[in-house]
Amino acid sequence: MPDGRLVTLAGLVTVRQRPATAGGTIFLLLEDEYGFMNIVVPSKLVAPNDEVVRRAQFVLVQGRVENDGAAISVVGQRFKELEVLGSLTHNAHNFR
Repeated sequence: MPDGRLVTLAGLVTVRQRPATAGGTIFLLLEDEYGFMNIVVPSKLVAPNDEVVRRAQFVLVQGRVENDGAAISVVGQRFKELEVLGSLTHNAHNFR
């Protein structure tokens, strides 16, 4: 995927990270039937999207692809919680 391309993707949040050295940025690891994707939630977008990026099980993300050698991420711009129909007993590995 070319660097800078606008993409929309969705998946199950399997990991949330908020490293002390990241200045408030949150990192999500989403999984779908094709694999995993690293999502970067810039610090300025954490508070306006707090409920989604810190608690939602399934998330829809729109953002830009960022290629840095072998590491590919999506820097999120818009976030939306996807509702789950039925029962799901999954909890992401969350920061404390």
